[in-house]
Amino acid sequence: MKIIQEKISPKHNDSLFYDGEIAKIGKYLLIACGDIEIYKENEGRVFARGKHYSDIIDFDNDNDLYKEMENKDNKLSWEYNNWFEVIDSESGESILGDVAHGYDEGIELLKQYHREKIYDQNN
Repeated sequence: MKIIQEKISPKHNDSLFYDGEIAKIGKYLLIACGDIEIYKENEGRVFARGKHYSDIIDFDNDNDLYKEMENKDNKLSWEYNNWFEVIDSESGESILGDVAHGYDEGIELLKQYHREKIYDQNN
């Protein structure tokens, strides 16, 4: 397996922290994609596509992010989502449409597809 984008740290597992190509085995490529946006009630967008638009929400890792989102006083809501998925690097086609939301889960999904040769070359 070739790691293209290393895991930032053990505290950065959520797909929100990654974008683009992550790892590859043979023709199987794990990518991070999507367009997460976080909104605060009556304030508008506070985070989108990896960029903070306000200091209302502040997070540096998974734990910080989840605390911010779980704090009912913040009145935050998710729009859209980010995820990891495995694609065929030759065709660019998604493999079965399975997704993972954590880096480690995505790496395991990539290994599983490669191990089981999920996607037949004739598709």
